[in-house]
Amino acid sequence: MIGLVSIGLLIVLSTIIDIVWTTLWVEGGAGFITDKLCKVTWFVMTKITGKNRKVLRLAGPLLLISTLLMWVVLLWFGWFLVFSASPQAIMNSANPQAISWQNVIYYSGYTLFTLGLGDYSPGGPYWQLLTAIASGTGMLFFTFGASYIIS
Repeated sequence: MIGLVSIGLLIVLSTIIDIVWTTLWVEGGAGFITDKLCKVTWFVMTKITGKNRKVLRLAGPLLLISTLLMWVVLLWFGWFLVFSASPQAIMNSANPQAISWQNVIYYSGYTLFTLGLGDYSPGGPYWQLLTAIASGTGMLFFTFGASYIIS
């Protein structure tokens, strides 16, 4: 249990640091994860296109979209690991039984994107706190993601 929670929170924390670094630090450039993604994407694009300038003009929008998508996937996966650490972490609201891993994926995304609880609820105070933090990371992502796009 502690292992999955630790790995999940490490992924979430690393992603949050990368988001803040990339969006707010003017002179710092991209965060460590975003920097790697951009370098790999640029390398692949130059190899595939043969440095065709017309095609490489698409790199900017592609990098922006892939960065935002990467942040979503990492946050979602990190919270999935956290909530899948215990069978009692998330319970079905209508029927108090543990849920499947597919439902944990749904719960993690639902909490991250909507800030609310629906069919499922946290299984205790520890999981309630982590759900609140997961909702906060969703708000953080959307706020910083929007500022990243607008800038």
